[in-house]
Amino acid sequence: MSIRSFIYDVQMTVHSRSALCAFLLFTLQTPSLAAVLAQDGRTEHVIVVGADAIPLEKMAAEQLQSYLKKIIGADLPIRDDAKGPAIHVGPTDAVRRMLPDVDWASLAPAGIVIRTVGDDLVIAGGRHRGTIFAVYTFLQDFAGCRFWDTDAELVPQRPTLVCDDLDVVYRPPFRMRILSSKQFQDRTFSLKSRQSVDMEYPFGDHTIHRLLPPEKHFEAHPEWYMYAPDDDFQNDPNAEYSLANMLPQVETSNPKHAEIARRTRRIPRQPCLSSSDGRQAISDAAVAALANGSAFNPKYSDWKYPPKVLWVTQWDGRQKCECDRCTAYVAEEGSYAALWLRLANEIGERIESQFPDVLVGILSYLHTKAPPHTVVPRKNVLVYMAFLDRDHGRPVSELEPQRDHLARWGRIAPHLWVWDYNTNFRQFTKPHPNYFVQAGSIHAYHRAGVSGMLVQSFFGEAGDFLRMRYYVNAQLMWDPTKDEQKLADEFLAAYYGPAAPMLRTHIDRMNDAIRRDGGRFLSCYATTTRGWLTLDDLNEATERFERALEAVKDDETLSFRVRRARLGLEMVWLDRFRELLDASRRTGKPFHGPDDPYALVERMARNEFNVNTYRPWRPLSEYVKLKRETFPPRTGRVPEQCADLAAYEWEDIQEHQFEAVLDPALVSVVEDPKASNGKAAKLVGKLKSLQVRARVPERLAGKWRVHVVARAQALGTRAGDQSGTTMGIDLRDAPDQAVKDVRRITGSFPAIVDSDYKTFDLGVHNLGHGSTIWLRPNGQGAYGDQAGVWVDRVFLVDAR
Repeated sequence: MSIRSFIYDVQMTVHSRSALCAFLLFTLQTPSLAAVLAQDGRTEHVIVVGADAIPLEKMAAEQLQSYLKKIIGADLPIRDDAKGPAIHVGPTDAVRRMLPDVDWASLAPAGIVIRTVGDDLVIAGGRHRGTIFAVYTFLQDFAGCRFWDTDAELVPQRPTLVCDDLDVVYRPPFRMRILSSKQFQDRTFSLKSRQSVDMEYPFGDHTIHRLLPPEKHFEAHPEWYMYAPDDDFQNDPNAEYSLANMLPQVETSNPKHAEIARRTRRIPRQPCLSSSDGRQAISDAAVAALANGSAFNPKYSDWKYPPKVLWVTQWDGRQKCECDRCTAYVAEEGSYAALWLRLANEIGERIESQFPDVLVGILSYLHTKAPPHTVVPRKNVLVYMAFLDRDHGRPVSELEPQRDHLARWGRIAPHLWVWDYNTNFRQFTKPHPNYFVQAGSIHAYHRAGVSGMLVQSFFGEAGDFLRMRYYVNAQLMWDPTKDEQKLADEFLAAYYGPAAPMLRTHIDRMNDAIRRDGGRFLSCYATTTRGWLTLDDLNEATERFERALEAVKDDETLSFRVRRARLGLEMVWLDRFRELLDASRRTGKPFHGPDDPYALVERMARNEFNVNTYRPWRPLSEYVKLKRETFPPRTGRVPEQCADLAAYEWEDIQEHQFEAVLDPALVSVVEDPKASNGKAAKLVGKLKSLQVRARVPERLAGKWRVHVVARAQALGTRAGDQSGTTMGIDLRDAPDQAVKDVRRITGSFPAIVDSDYKTFDLGVHNLGHGSTIWLRPNGQGAYGDQAGVWVDRVFLVDAR
């Protein structure tokens, strides 16, 4: 089925009873009747919301009213009661009397009820998010709405709206669902996506430094903190967390702590969890946090809705205590998680009577990812598994030891959450082909009994099909039985219109590329696509995007979306430009990279897509600055010798890139209307020594024809003296640090007051690391002096 026919089929059948029932996981066998909500754009129904409704239930009623007006074309007033037909929103007293069989307590916090009762329709759920999720479920799965993105949705017009025998009670399998990305920051859209917004505490954090603050305890009790041995740590081949490597950090933050660390080999980072007194201090701080509130949880008396989690979690990274007692306990239990689990159990036992609905949360992450042999979590302990160090190109269900860890934790943990990842934290926009990995992982999590999941995703406006990923994954987190491929096709067809088939093919080809020849490891910290994305792949991808843009050329909205989706591909071309160009020349294959990479960088600098970050906490302007080092802005006129060349077939080194030698006072950048960009480097002085040089960047290593553009004039002339003046130009190479002249020429200029620029051809040379072009005045004017030498530019013409 084509994408176009697929979306048409979805829109035509989503309203049918069979399509609705297909989405249900649980249906009550209770008699229910059809409710005619509207007939030919007219309705007698009102929306009823209880006087005691919580804010999200009031919002649910308002959202239902707004969307039904768009769908049926009529206003449904909101009332606190009704004498005629009504849509009841929220678990009001009237609804509870109408539906005595529903266990409302079991629906907290996000379970839903959608049921017709005579002419009435009930849309409600557990508190506090259930009712608004029920409204958006009704709008999506019955009324046919789709919520694609914060600024894109489908709202069909249906003047006649009949609800046939609706009888739904549904509890999403994951009680906590968070897609941490740009869209999640929009509260309303996150609710439309049925995400767990309004959590009353951070949904994941590193808290131990707050529970055992070094500034409070380290001086008196260094034994409460991690011990650092002389040797490399296990799982730390670079000794990142050795005493020697960690001391400078401690010295910077607190010199007194550094003195203690040198003496005791204790580092004020992770705790020593073999210290009973240290664990007691952590436990005391945890109880105080519940009683009084803290940075990572509210005051217990103010905590309204589940899940309520007190996080007792390690510092980020693999740092850990390596004292004899900790090492022995870990060896006995087979995992460092045993130490943290023992601590959590102690805190859990201490708080269970006073705070019976609070869970103590720990991380299963990096060196704590494996379950211990014998220690098991108490009933009020939550284990939060983070699958960071793995192949992100395959679902967890296909990976070892992750699959084993998940199954083992699932057997022993009464509460199990997962923290997953679906982006590349080194660059959000580049191709990161795990588009259809999440479904397999979600199914595995569901089978293992996971009750909450977070997927850490893209932070900014632009990412590798981030909007498609958000839509697909949000749907799967709500209902894991859905087909991710169909969800993706549905999104692409609606969001990109006629460009969708080309983009779907692009996504499939990226998936094929990472799996070619047995597959490549896909890191969430990948710095390059080299090794899996070839010149052929990039050429084909570029052609597909060109066809996609052609398909939507008359629709600015769709064109904008396709151009934004292409941004990552363009960044790959920029990042690997010379490598790919060389591959094209070496193999004779086409090169479909940008004709003018310099102009592309400047286009990115204008930030058409409002990209606020291209990697975590790094603005796009930083990327542009890096690329300008490779493709500096072209500020000068194109040389005559380069008029027929592509932009990448010649390189320009302008005056601001020159380096003064010996005495910087002898070299200055001056305004010069004769220069290609209106500026030049002016050299003055009587010495014949080299005064300025232009370095050939290492990225330009290869065969180039070298040109220097300069002018010079004598200080004065005698009557009849036409000797003029000269300057020296040297091309030097420095193989193995031994400087050698490759070419030396003398540039001659006529004895006129204001000479024109001349271009000097130094010939074709293999330039490499250390190649430089040196320039000097010869000090031989008509009276033995020069007024100056002006250097406009050095330009290189590709001779490969």
